[in-house]
Amino acid sequence: MKKLLTKEETREAVARLISEYGYIPGLEEMRRITGQTILSAAIYRHFGGMEQIHDEFGLLYQKTTSRKSFAEKCSVKLTPGLSEYLDGLLLGDGSVIFGKGKDKRAGRYSQDFAVRYEEWALKVVADLKKFGIECNIQHRVRSGKIKEWTGDREIVTIISRTYPCLAEVRNRWYPSGIKVVPENIELTPIVMGNWFLGDGSTSWAESRSFKPVVLTFCTNDMSEQDRIILSSKLSVLGIVV
Repeated sequence: MKKLLTKEETREAVARLISEYGYIPGLEEMRRITGQTILSAAIYRHFGGMEQIHDEFGLLYQKTTSRKSFAEKCSVKLTPGLSEYLDGLLLGDGSVIFGKGKDKRAGRYSQDFAVRYEEWALKVVADLKKFGIECNIQHRVRSGKIKEWTGDREIVTIISRTYPCLAEVRNRWYPSGIKVVPENIELTPIVMGNWFLGDGSTSWAESRSFKPVVLTFCTNDMSEQDRIILSSKLSVLGIVV
């Protein structure tokens, strides 16, 4: 007789699925992945069902949305528009990692936002969906020192499902496993807008006659070579850095 999972074991098992796939698989997919029904049964026993387990992890439950097959995911192409949109996000705090299991040749996009920027996170989710990239959104608390912040901090995390086209993005931005700015990046208005909204700020410089607005684009975690590439391209646009 199979051992029944405790509530904590069930939660840990679901957390592993979220970490690997970026979402909670549906019942059929879950059974296919785990090779058994014990986990799905435990979810209903301890949490009451799929909607409740999504609530437990702060994930949006979309009952009417069917999971895409790997073949369907392959139909999502890295169009110039999608590449441009992601370039702006990746200049900020966005990241792309490789998937696991059957999706090992695919990539997944993710980004953390301070909870006060949840509206911006929701817009990114909506924009990516227009390109065929579906994301889950999760509220959680991070502890410890996070940049200038020490202690607990509520954040909003978006995690896409895995797509082969995002592996192309991963290879371009992480050629040796470390994030670098591609030399062929184009600083279009969309790229600049996403970079600023994701990792920029506004201030007012003091002047005798007026207060000019100063836009700051953060490059704290970039290498010196990354800064040289961006400074050169900004100079071409007539932007003094």
